[in-house]
Order: sequence, then C-alpha cells, then structure tokens
Amino acid sequence: MQKYLLLILILICHNLCWAETDNSSDDSSRMSTELLTTAEADFNRWFNQLNEHLLDANDNYQKVMGLTAIINGTISENNQGIDATDTNKLLSNLSLLMNKIIQQDDLSDSTMELLVSWCFKPQIKSFCDLNSLLDKQLKQSPNNLNVYLVPLNIALEQQDQPLVNQIIALMALAKNSYHSHFISPEFNHIIDQYIAQNPIPETYVAAFKDDKALLSGLPHKLHDQIDSLIAAYFPTAIKMSYVYLNTTPEFKPLYEVCQSTKDLLPQCLQITQTLINHSNTLIARGIGYATLMAMHESRGKTELLNKVAEKHESFKAKIQCLSKTTQSVNFIENLLDPAFQKINLQAIDELELKQQLADYIYAKYKDKYADMKDPEGC
Repeated sequence: MQKYLLLILILICHNLCWAETDNSSDDSSRMSTELLTTAEADFNRWFNQLNEHLLDANDNYQKVMGLTAIINGTISENNQGIDATDTNKLLSNLSLLMNKIIQQDDLSDSTMELLVSWCFKPQIKSFCDLNSLLDKQLKQSPNNLNVYLVPLNIALEQQDQPLVNQIIALMALAKNSYHSHFISPEFNHIIDQYIAQNPIPETYVAAFKDDKALLSGLPHKLHDQIDSLIAAYFPTAIKMSYVYLNTTPEFKPLYEVCQSTKDLLPQCLQITQTLINHSNTLIARGIGYATLMAMHESRGKTELLNKVAEKHESFKAKIQCLSKTTQSVNFIENLLDPAFQKINLQAIDELELKQQLADYIYAKYKDKYADMKDPEGC
C-alpha cells in the first residue's frame, strides 16, 4: 500500500495560525524537520492501516470511505512524481473493488454520492462502471436535484439537446438539493472505536505539541490541559479528512443551461426555487440565487433582477456575519475545544451549522469581548 500524506485540519490550522502570529521567523518555534518527517511517516502508516481496516468492514459506507481515501492518496502520490504506470495499475485494482460495491443493492444515498464523486475523477473514470452507478442513483433518489447534475453534464458534452431538456424537466420535479457534507454518526463512532484500540502515533502528537508558534495563541490557563485537548482534537481532524472526500457537485452546467436556454424558463425557475429554499448546503443556495439572476439578466428583466439581487445580498450578508462571529476570536483555542469540534461534526444543514457555531462562540466570549456581535442579529 502506497503512503499518503493526509491533508487534514492540522495543515489548515498550521496555515491560519502561522498567518496570525509573528513567531514564524523564530527557528525555536518550529518543529524540527527530522521530527516532522518521522511523525508524518508514522501517521501515514497508521492512516493506511485505518483505511485497510475500513475495507474489511461489512458496511459499504465504511468500505467506500476507506477505498476513496486510498484512491485519494494514490492520486496525490502520482502528482508528486510517482511512476504513472504503477499508479494506473493500483487505481485499476482499486476500481475493481469499487465496481463490486456498485453492484450491491443496499447502498445508501451517501455511499452513492461518494462513489459518483470519485468514479468521475479523470484518473479513474475509465475503470468505473459509470452507467450502473448513475442508473442506480437516479432510481433511488429521484427527488434529489443533485443526482441529475452529472447526467446533465454528460448530455451537454454529447451535445444532446433533447436529453438536456429531459434532464432539466426531471430536475424541476425534484423536491430538494441534498449533499452529504458530513460523515454519518455511525461512521463517527467507528473512527472513535478504531482510535481507542489503535492509538494515534505518539510521534505525530509530539510533533503537534512541538509547534510552539501554532500553540502560542492558546490561553495560559489551558496549557495544563494540552494533552487532553489534543487527544480530543485528533479524532475530529481525522473524521474531517473523510468529510472532505465527498466533494461538492458541479453546478456550472445547470447555471449555463438555464442562463442561455429561453425555452426552459419555467423548469429553470422551479429549479432555482428548489435550490434556494430546499437545499442543505450554502453553495446550492448561492447557485440558486446566481442562476435566477442570470436568467433575469439575459432576458432583460431588470426589476426582477434587482429584487433577487437584494435577497442574494441579504443571504450573503447573513453568512458573512455568522462567519465573522465564529472567526473573531482565537482560532487555536476553538480548534482544540471539544464542544466546538462536536458542533462541526453534526450531520445537519450547513446554515444551521454556521448558526450554531456562531451562537456557541458568542456565548463563550461575549463577556470577555464587549464588541462581539450577537449572531441573532445576523
């Protein structure tokens, strides 16, 4: 099994925290290169073992999580100069496992989302049973607007306008736009169980603790709790790495079709209302507003365009306000806060998630920072 450098929240945290501190030029504040190299090698080995463990699970959702994590690492290594022939052979073998899973009859919606997200990657597209996967997803989730996005893109690539029209008509009948931008509560528990039986390498934990610049923003009162805080943080970071495997669907083809095809106006109007009012992700709602504005603009409907633009600006202002509240205080203190982590891992609507994070941060710091904005006013 090839090694794979995990891009998890630790790296995000490093980037943000280094940007916020003035200690980055102090060599004493950096973890040593030797320690970091050893730590990454130990963690890669541990993480590969976790993914191999998931491949042996009876649950297809767990299998696909492990499989896509391995594929992600294989593709990443190829981008770093690993021999392309070896990579293609490994991807072919991994795709055989994926195709076996595609043939199963008990796949959850989230499992199929993940399969579609990865089967259409350029590096493995030729290996996957794409037709079976799409056919199964369309039959199982006809009310989810998102399942039509890939077929729509295929129809556009084939320049099949009748098929485009048919897909748009089906999208107009959909009841919601749903994307699994989280891991299931059951998978959350599986990761906790694995870590309890197979502790994260001490070298990796030590490397994290050794980064003085990273932890410099942690309040002194929490220094005595650093071991327990890190112990709680690492499982969250690992879980979030799996969240990021399920990439956001591509909405651009839908936007372009609705902007340019006047004959599809009634269907596209219905689609935008579904995106705006019945989506569980922020990007889908934003696309709904953007598509509706583009339709009005292309048809010269200035008054309608202005009305939608006002609603769009109000939506963006709310998101920015909630984000500002969440990010207005010490990043590392919140990142290591178990309550903050617990909120982030909830399987809920993205807007509700942002609201809960902002509410929590406000309640936590309002007495310390008088100028904090109450998110209820966002």
